[in-house]
Amino acid sequence: MPERPIPEYKLPDEFLRYFAFKPGSYWVYKNKKNGMIDTVTVIDYKFGYHTLVSATDGKALYKYEDFGNVLISTAYQALYSINAQPIGPIIDKNTMNACYDLNLSSNGPWGGGASDRVMFFPMKHGESYDLWRSGGKTILKNQDTTLYIKSSKYDSVNLFYSDYSSIFHNSKVNLFFKKNIGIIRRTNLDNGDDWEMVDYKTYY
Repeated sequence: MPERPIPEYKLPDEFLRYFAFKPGSYWVYKNKKNGMIDTVTVIDYKFGYHTLVSATDGKALYKYEDFGNVLISTAYQALYSINAQPIGPIIDKNTMNACYDLNLSSNGPWGGGASDRVMFFPMKHGESYDLWRSGGKTILKNQDTTLYIKSSKYDSVNLFYSDYSSIFHNSKVNLFFKKNIGIIRRTNLDNGDDWEMVDYKTYY
């Protein structure tokens, strides 16, 4: 009897549109508290297709896509890494057939190596996700936030709250994600740093 084909999990375009930007993409942020400027630029990009193999019998379990890029910040002199892939233990547990997560890690003056789980897909309002390193949580607080930045209006913004973000000095933060643009605002609720996007260019 021929073996059954193994499942294949491809990263949904709807998910990737929030952060899968290629080198040359950049975002300029201004800190409302002190006027500082931070330019964040994508300097590396990868997209792969892999097969997960069982450690016990060597059989292929499923095929999957993963994505990652690296960004550099001028204000913090920090590197940020983004990675996304399906989560093995909860594949086939929802109507999308696979659950995907977005992880951010950083390497900056405050140290490096920590990883925050910031977004799941499908995105569900009010759902909280445990952070890997800190024991804190990330919560999708709103999927329909409207932001006004200077003369620009941004509708249908996803607001994520983290109660212990290792990539922003172990602080409580709000991250505002806009489809096809990325993070348009990031607010440190502990020290009052409030960075708003004032310019950007993205390549997808």
